[in-house]
Amino acid sequence: MTKRITVSGPTGRAGLVVAPVDFNAPPQRQPPDHEKRVQFMRGAERLLRQFATMRGPDAAKPQQTALKKLGELHNELCALEEQIAQKLRDYVAPASRQAGKALFDALGRDCFTGLDQAQAWARKNIPLSAAWAAAERDANERTKACRDHARVRGDFWEKSEDLAGKLQRHSTRVGCLDLSLAMEEVLESGRWA
Repeated sequence: MTKRITVSGPTGRAGLVVAPVDFNAPPQRQPPDHEKRVQFMRGAERLLRQFATMRGPDAAKPQQTALKKLGELHNELCALEEQIAQKLRDYVAPASRQAGKALFDALGRDCFTGLDQAQAWARKNIPLSAAWAAAERDANERTKACRDHARVRGDFWEKSEDLAGKLQRHSTRVGCLDLSLAMEEVLESGRWA
């Protein structure tokens, strides 16, 4: 149940509107980061075209260079996200199966009730050094990719704020240097293809 309360203010219906929060409402869906990046670049391109028609193509060259750099960062982020999304290969399970099979073949039912017990014992008690080293190498590569992703993502959004500020000074909200408003404007203009 939403109830709106209006507190009167100056004439012209400029007042304070208080609306309670509906906690049962579903949360608004936030687009994934890659969609937001594409939306930003699309909006920046649109605003850059407007800027180039107003000021001329020579005045828009620095912003075009910045937009090209954002495109390169986006491509790098997509490659890193693809690398992070890949499932890590399991090296230990095949090595323990092979060691358990060799143990069961050598010692038989005198030591183990079945092949599964031999494999479990091999996984727990045999070092399997090469398999664990390969798994550690893959995990370290994944960690490095995650660190690179965080660094490049921060660089992308920092450069996008700078570009939005440069474009926004010459777009509809002239004179306002609030970067959050500039980002909103670029994202809004990029929403419509």
